[in-house]
Amino acid sequence: MINLQSLVIKNQKIFLIANKQIINYLEKYKVKSRLLYYDKKDFNYKLKYLKGQHNKTNSAGVYKLLVDVLGNDSQEVVDYLVNFKPVAFRLEQVAKIKNLIFINDSTSTTPIALTKAIQSFKSGNIILIMGGNTKGLPYDDVVKEIANVDKVYFLKGSFSDEVKPEIGRLYPDKISAVKQELEPILNDIKKRFLGKDRQYYVLFSPGATSFAQFNNEFDRGRAFNQLINQIF
Repeated sequence: MINLQSLVIKNQKIFLIANKQIINYLEKYKVKSRLLYYDKKDFNYKLKYLKGQHNKTNSAGVYKLLVDVLGNDSQEVVDYLVNFKPVAFRLEQVAKIKNLIFINDSTSTTPIALTKAIQSFKSGNIILIMGGNTKGLPYDDVVKEIANVDKVYFLKGSFSDEVKPEIGRLYPDKISAVKQELEPILNDIKKRFLGKDRQYYVLFSPGATSFAQFNNEFDRGRAFNQLINQIF
């Protein structure tokens, strides 16, 4: 059994397992912990369920902790990580209906989370549902990644108000009108894309907080799943 400990302490030493991208930052502040660095190249295995390079990098960090620090069996850790399934509403595949694969990423409440979501599926064809209320964070990378999206649907909210004009200017053929609710969006997707020759990822990754019709991102995720069952 894999040994998971709440504190990374071994032989009275405190370890800090850090992404190699922040080496300069940690060296600048002379962190006293014993430093172990990782990047995605440290875990050269294909993840069965987790998507995206960011999850490959995260797996490398977990491997470094469980094997190099806590001394777990390396093959057991590899098997555990390769078969690890995402938690609900985080890049979770919730349905495959004919040529449509539905991905529920409702816990995406920031532009960077939305950016990572698009990058995770950009090798395929993406129908994106995004929008909600803004957190006032930069969204330049989201606009760039729309180049890898086939169609964009917007849920009403201040984030949609911010980003839609810029996306519309660069990709006018990809955008749709802002909708108050998910139901008309999913109905339009069914009408336009279901049964086509191409396979599509229907990616629900808002990149913003919930609008008034949802209590929170989890309520939003459950509503998405329920509507898929009702409409498709």
